[in-house]
Parts: sequence; C-alpha cells; structure tokens
Amino acid sequence: MKKLLILILLIGITAIFILSALFYTGTLRFNYPNSTEFPIKGIDISHHQGEIDWEAISNDEIQFAFIKATEGGDHKDKRFEENWKAAKENGIIPSAYHFYSFCKSGTEQAANIISSAPKESGTLPPAIDLEYSGNCEDRPNKAEFIKELAILSDSIFSHYGVRPILYSTPTFYTEYMEGEMLDHFLWARSIFGQPNMSDDRDWQFWQYTNKGEVAGINGPVDLNVFRGDRNDLEHILLQ
Repeated sequence: MKKLLILILLIGITAIFILSALFYTGTLRFNYPNSTEFPIKGIDISHHQGEIDWEAISNDEIQFAFIKATEGGDHKDKRFEENWKAAKENGIIPSAYHFYSFCKSGTEQAANIISSAPKESGTLPPAIDLEYSGNCEDRPNKAEFIKELAILSDSIFSHYGVRPILYSTPTFYTEYMEGEMLDHFLWARSIFGQPNMSDDRDWQFWQYTNKGEVAGINGPVDLNVFRGDRNDLEHILLQ
C-alpha cells in the first residue's frame, strides 16, 4: 500500500511538472479563441521581440498589431519606427501603445507619445498600457491616478481626434479602473478565459496569451483578438 501511494505521488508530481513546462513554453494554453467568434487576430510587440520579419507574418493569421512606442515621460522604443513602417507595408493595421508610468505626469507622458506616434489614417487609435509589472513602486491613490490619466487621454483626443484604447490587467482594473473612463475602448488581459470585468464592462480587445508563436517572430509573443469582424475593426480606424 505504501509503495502504491509513493507511485501515485510520483506520477502526480511528474504530471504537474510536465503540464507546468508545457504551459511555460506556450505549448499548452488555457485559451484557444474560436476563429468563428473571433476572426480578427493581432499581436502586441516591442523591441523585446528583436528584429521581426514582417513579410513572413500572414495577413490571414494576424491583422493588427499593438506596437510599443513610448514609456513614461521620455523613453522611446528603439524599434518603434521600423515596426510601424513594416507593419503598414505588409498590410497589418498598427496601433502605437504607450506604457503608463506612475512616476510621470499625464502632461509629460502625452508629450512623449504624441512626439513619437504618427497621426495616420487607416491606423488604430493609440493605446495606453496600464499595469503594475515594470512600473515604479510609488503608487498614487485612485483619484490622483485618474486625474493624470484623464490629462493624458484628453491630450491624445485633442491631437488624434480619438480616445485612446486602455489596456489593463485584471488586478489593475479592479483597483484603479473599475467604473472609470467607460467611453474608452478596453483592451483586457485574461489568460484563463474570456475577460470578465469586475464592473461587467464590455471589452473590445482581448490579450489571451503571452506565449504565442507567430512566423517571422523569434520567441514568444502576446496574442490578441478583436471583438467583432473586419468591418467593425475598420469602423474604429483613424480617418
């Protein structure tokens, strides 16, 4: 009996190890969005993906790309210009995204992204990445944060003529964004199932894994879907 219990324990540990390894490498995921329900797929990338072979990315597989442009008050992604240009040349609709910093004012951050991200027809609105990972440790209260984010959003609206898309992780959303800025499109992260916001808010973009594989990109990449069809996507593009 003791040997049987040990054997069962070893089998269980081995199974957990294998499943963890498969999940870590992206071979196994919790989310496999149905192509019929979500026909429009995209990626989000930055300089961390290195040089991308955009010509190798199939337009049937990937139709839009969130491309990191800026972070905080002065950081600019070193590959943004080449990625933006190459995406457009290869028929992939780009959006420039800005990583929001708690340590910089909304005015400073607005100046940073506006100086970097082109205002071009046929592109998606700029996006603001809101999350704790990689952010500075000093966290404002919710009222202070919303005040600065509103300044950033208003500046983007004045320049581009559209409100920015807001990206958020579940924890960040619950603590800072619940019930706020409901007139903005939401890009939600959820790796364990479709996004279910704490205030039942609708979402328009879903980041469903950070372990995706796409031809033309070396290593893992974030995968996303749009909630709608091609006509719906084109309806929100800059004019």
